[in-house]
Amino acid sequence: MAQYRSIFIWIMALWTLQACAPENQQKEAIRPVRFQKVISASGGKTRTFTGTTKAGIASNLSFKVSGNIAAVNVEVGDKVRSGQTLMTLDPTDYQLQYEDTRQALRGAAARLKNASSHFSRIEDLYESGSVSLADFENAKTAQDAADAQRSSLQKRLELLSVQIGYTRLKAPLDGTIVAVNNEVGEVINVGTPVLFLNAKEFDPEVTIAIPDVMISKVNSGDQVRVQISATENKSFNGVVTEIGVPLGLQTTYPVTVKIKDKAGQIRPGMAADVIFEFDGNDAVERYLIRSTAVGEDQDGIYVYKLNMLDSVLAVAERTEVAVGDLTNEGIEVLSGIEEDQLIVTAGVSKITNGMKVKLFDGK
Repeated sequence: MAQYRSIFIWIMALWTLQACAPENQQKEAIRPVRFQKVISASGGKTRTFTGTTKAGIASNLSFKVSGNIAAVNVEVGDKVRSGQTLMTLDPTDYQLQYEDTRQALRGAAARLKNASSHFSRIEDLYESGSVSLADFENAKTAQDAADAQRSSLQKRLELLSVQIGYTRLKAPLDGTIVAVNNEVGEVINVGTPVLFLNAKEFDPEVTIAIPDVMISKVNSGDQVRVQISATENKSFNGVVTEIGVPLGLQTTYPVTVKIKDKAGQIRPGMAADVIFEFDGNDAVERYLIRSTAVGEDQDGIYVYKLNMLDSVLAVAERTEVAVGDLTNEGIEVLSGIEEDQLIVTAGVSKITNGMKVKLFDGK
């Protein structure tokens, strides 16, 4: 009996250890951190930002009514003319409703005619004192109701006629089809993009993202250079046309640059480098970083540089820095960091030297 009891205790102990094992095997906790790339604030610097070319005038085309796609008349790359029918929906349901409404309108028109004739007779009799006021008012009410019904059906018939027209999707301008999103037989809802059209006269633009610490140096109308690798890095003249605002938690500003040179070799979707020349003649190299990236304790002022392990994971390295002035764009750093390094920008007091972290950009 004692032997069986020992075996039972041993089995229970083994089961308990196995059940607790997952709890004891803690996964390594990796703290997510916000970060930025170090950018020089010294004058006379050339800055390059990468983007992609797109058409200055482009349209996502969609239907104003829902239905089944009956025909797709274009393919990617087709040249189209303004007013050309590009895609159609099956109009059968709308046509049936149109015919039903037209028949109902004919009946309503006939009822209005009868009600008007009846009211005319009652009006004459009322004026001669042959019928009561109640009879007169009932006849007038019947005529008004018939007229209202006819008017309502007339408006519905006009609406259905417009909806039938909406089953044909037409090109709003001359251009080139660059995307066809759907095929025959698919059910399309109102507003769903089905085609993408670039204007015939391709007026190329490039949208780039500029960090918040640099955006004060960029103004609408600034002249820039644009290099496109697909054109053997040929340089084109550009101008800043729009400066947007960050979306959500992003810390970069969307900036649109219009390419002024008319070059036939530029196509949508080409990688482009936009080159800014910032004025200035600072003798001392300075870097602008967000003030939240700088920490201070009894050992001095510091930031955490990120030594990348892969595209997401990094090791935080405490680095002593010398700081300058606090500006609207951030705090100046005079030494300790270099351009293009990545640094932690939030929660530096919770980071320790050598800690493994993962990048979080808030997008």
